Amino acid sequence: MENSVIQIAAEEMKKFGIRSKDLIARFDQNQFVVLLSDIGKKDLIHIAQDIHRSLELLKTKNTCLKDETKLVFSLGLSITLPDLDQYKDFLINKTQKALSESM
Repeated sequence: MENSVIQIAAEEMKKFGIRSKDLIARFDQNQFVVLLSDIGKKDLIHIAQDIHRSLELLKTKNTCLKDETKLVFSLGLSITLPDLDQYKDFLINKTQKALSESM
């Protein structure tokens, strides 16, 4: 069931502001990274809020989640300067830190 929930969550996240130049990927066993380029803070927060609301509603929309199943998630946000975007490790580390701080 865990993989089904992860697949459903990934599909749900793809619906929000993901353009062809953006990336959504499974980062760890139960973690995703969404890399959005050329986006401002206001738009980033809006997309994160949309994803958050959508994931909260997953339990009511999908039968693979049983009544007693609790879907727990957190979102971490990070914005870097355009010239730093080439440093993937830097961006991923900043995002991981933001995610850890959100828990």
